[in-house]
Formats: sequence, C-alpha cells, structure tokens
Amino acid sequence: MLGVVAEISNTSSCVISASELKDGRRAPDRRAKVLSSISAMGSLIGAVLGTLTLRYPISCTRFSPYIFGGGGAIFGGGQRPKNVRVVEEGEGFDIVQTEGFTGAQTEALGQVGGGLEIRLTPHIGWVSDFSWNFVNGPENNFGMVRTGVSFAF
Repeated sequence: MLGVVAEISNTSSCVISASELKDGRRAPDRRAKVLSSISAMGSLIGAVLGTLTLRYPISCTRFSPYIFGGGGAIFGGGQRPKNVRVVEEGEGFDIVQTEGFTGAQTEALGQVGGGLEIRLTPHIGWVSDFSWNFVNGPENNFGMVRTGVSFAF
C-alpha cells in the first residue's frame, strides 16, 4: 500500500464567496490575489510525505498489524527572531530587542512507524499507530500517536 499526504497552509487569509465565483467579472481578480499570496514562499507552510505501508492480516482474526516508512519535505517554517542586545548607558540594565526574523526553511522529513488495525466489519475498522519523525537532526525529531476509524471500500 502506497500513500501520499500533502498539507499546505497559507498564513494570509483570502476568502472567495460563492457569489464571486459565479460572477465571471470579479472572480479572476480574486483568484489572482489568492495565487499571488500562495506563491509568496514567506507565507506558505506545509509538508509533503510519501509512505509505503506493509500490512499482515492474521487469517481467521480481525487483526492486521502493519509497519510503514517514507520520506518527504517540510517547508515554509523555521523562522527565528533576530534578537539584538541594546545597551542604554546610565540605565543600569540592557534590553534585548527583536529586529525581524530569519527566512523560511525547507527540510527533509523521514517517518517510520507501526500499528494495528482491528476490523469491526468487513469494511470498517479501528486503527491505532505510532510514528517517529526525523527532521533535520536529533533535536527536532518527534513521535506521534494516531487513532481513528478506517473505511475500506
């Protein structure tokens, strides 16, 4: 089983109403604003991840353990504040002032994990798994627990 997950968020909001979509004169202008704001990499954040899942359905039971692994990229985040120490003579203390932020970063992302699916009916099951995510060194790695309902049709 091969899966691809993509998640993209645009931090600047732009809403197109249904009436504007029907109106051919105004909709292209609004769509152009949406596309231009999405193309600005400073405001686009998200991740793309592809995984390969290996399931082993245990015969004559409702249990299917599985493992998965894959890779991708996480982009648009990682901005850090640029802090500057300001010394004020005669005041007796210094001030740390933020003067902007660093640019957005793109990093490689790896994921491995495993879980268990329990079929409640032939088409509906309950899944629970754990994944470990590798992002740019050991200080950024994190684990994730998921659980939910699966539909197989």
